[in-house]
Amino acid sequence: MVPPVAGEEQKNVPDAKRFSVDRSAGLAGQYQVAYNPEENVLFVSGSYNHTKTHGTLCATIARINADTLQIEQTATLPVIPENNPELANLFQVQAAYGLAADNERGLLWTGGTHTNSVTAYSQKDLSRVWDSLVLEVEMLTPRELYVAPNGAVLVTGMGGYQVISAPTAEGERRVSPLQGEGPAMLLGPVADESRSLLYIPNIMRDEIWVVDMNTWELARKLPVIGGEDANTPVGVHGVEIVSTRGELYVSAQGREGKNGGLYVLSFEGEHLAYLPFGKMPTDILLDAERHLLYVADFGGKGEAAVAGGGTITVINTLNRAIIDTVQVAPTRINHQVLLKDGSVIAVDKAGDYPAAEVPYVLDANSGEYYEAAEETRPGEPPRPIVRDGIAKVYMP
Repeated sequence: MVPPVAGEEQKNVPDAKRFSVDRSAGLAGQYQVAYNPEENVLFVSGSYNHTKTHGTLCATIARINADTLQIEQTATLPVIPENNPELANLFQVQAAYGLAADNERGLLWTGGTHTNSVTAYSQKDLSRVWDSLVLEVEMLTPRELYVAPNGAVLVTGMGGYQVISAPTAEGERRVSPLQGEGPAMLLGPVADESRSLLYIPNIMRDEIWVVDMNTWELARKLPVIGGEDANTPVGVHGVEIVSTRGELYVSAQGREGKNGGLYVLSFEGEHLAYLPFGKMPTDILLDAERHLLYVADFGGKGEAAVAGGGTITVINTLNRAIIDTVQVAPTRINHQVLLKDGSVIAVDKAGDYPAAEVPYVLDANSGEYYEAAEETRPGEPPRPIVRDGIAKVYMP
């Protein structure tokens, strides 16, 4: 048992098997979800059927009612030429993948992983406000984003991170060069704003980067060592913090069937605990008020029955005990967000909902949008635009 910190109580921690799930159809090719608590709306990014050789012809950002999980509005995203020289006469959607909400300024920041771009949209009408491609600003291959209190945006990805400065009085922003050391693929940042520090997992080196938010410089690295086999990679994925306890919580995918689960580290990097579970634990979410961690299991490859995953493991941060493992989707939960009532929204990539007509399908030849339930790519048979799921996990 871990002794509680002053002011922490267990009265808000639920007993096992008290979680319910409501799940419905979302977008095709879902990636991340962001939340505006004042408006009580969600924003979800979706990009269907992009590969290493071509972009997507079906992508959007959806505004979704956080109570009903119904789609209220979808964005018409920019159209750009294909990156592949062999597809020079074709078009693709400048799709959004990573999402971060700047609720104070009414913005939604997105990362275009396939187009090496970062774009900001208005939360009100999903119109484009800022775009690195339009400004001809060189960006890394973006993965995830963090919006600082002053409006600056840190973008993680291949090789390290870049910082888009807070806007000047004239609304202009500066973009830093790529910052980082050694091989890096940085994932989702989490901030300790009271200490002006940002913690970022580097999945390539099994370490957590600590960035000083006053200077945006890399301050230190905290290695994560395998809890089952110190010589096998860990595959760090997500991180959360509890400042009052001085603890980091790191989710890990594991490698070779080992080292997956949750790691607890001190702010100094001391390994405090390891909880093994799951097939490929990825996204992690903290409910600080209720002392709960939610760790999503993406699962493996193949059909759902083989891939596994689709669960969320709920952990009590006060005693580091697993409370419950909730089956939320058939497989492949990709991202989570916490609602103001303590419910958790999870978006997956299970693809188990049938295709439906959507108004954001692109004609690769003309670059014009049309409504369809199939994607038609030149030289390939039509592909049904099957949809993923969006779920609410809650205590009834």
